[in-house]
Amino acid sequence: MYSNVYLIGFDGAGNFFKDTDTPNIDRIFENGAFSHHVLTEIPTISAQCWGSMLMGVDCEAHGLTNSIVGLRHLPDDFAIPTVFKLVREKFPDANLAAFSCWNPINYGIIEEGLNIHKDTGEDDELCEKICEFLRENDTKLLFVQFDSVDGAGHRFGYGTKGHLDQITHVDALLGKIFDTIKDSGRLDDALFIVNSDHGGTHTGGHGGDTDAEKIVSFFVRGKGIKASEFTCEIKDTAALIASAFDIDLPTVWTAKVPDIFE
Repeated sequence: MYSNVYLIGFDGAGNFFKDTDTPNIDRIFENGAFSHHVLTEIPTISAQCWGSMLMGVDCEAHGLTNSIVGLRHLPDDFAIPTVFKLVREKFPDANLAAFSCWNPINYGIIEEGLNIHKDTGEDDELCEKICEFLRENDTKLLFVQFDSVDGAGHRFGYGTKGHLDQITHVDALLGKIFDTIKDSGRLDDALFIVNSDHGGTHTGGHGGDTDAEKIVSFFVRGKGIKASEFTCEIKDTAALIASAFDIDLPTVWTAKVPDIFE
């Protein structure tokens, strides 16, 4: 079992990490597990994909869409629990945190009544908030959603220079968060994850089922993780986090733990 889990998501990065400079991802996951062939949800839309990532089910099961999560808070008794709910039930007094540039994740995909620290802001501002919070709190589970990569994809086209340059920029923010955790002395017993919710097309859209939209990257490091390339689906993120805390998976979940442990 791990003491802490940190999940950092790059919205709209797909598997384009492999096509640009990511010096921090390179150093962080040098001896970790990775994949550039992870299947996300279809349609390749944010609510469907983030929902599955945190709830361990296909998007047809959770039924969340951008319009739904933007209009109402997720009920505390929602039929499918998020991994946050499972962690809160096992660790009633632990610090849990969700920092999302796209704020509907905080209230429309993650339950409200779990005493989770939630915050929002543009990526650079959000990074500073995260680092400050981590310096002051031993955070059992941290979730981060950076949004500017997706914005660059919409503006310039996914896989174009403008999009790839933004992945490199957010990689630098990732490095600041990682180093803050390292400086806190909480890294040795932590599981550290980076992934993306979806990709997009060269013309600046997403939602379809092309490889550029539905195939994403996934990186994991921590004690007992074998240096390897693996396969999984995006919903398996939730199962990985639950297993890291030795939590039994809910019967309603269809997620599976990736084969990345020694």
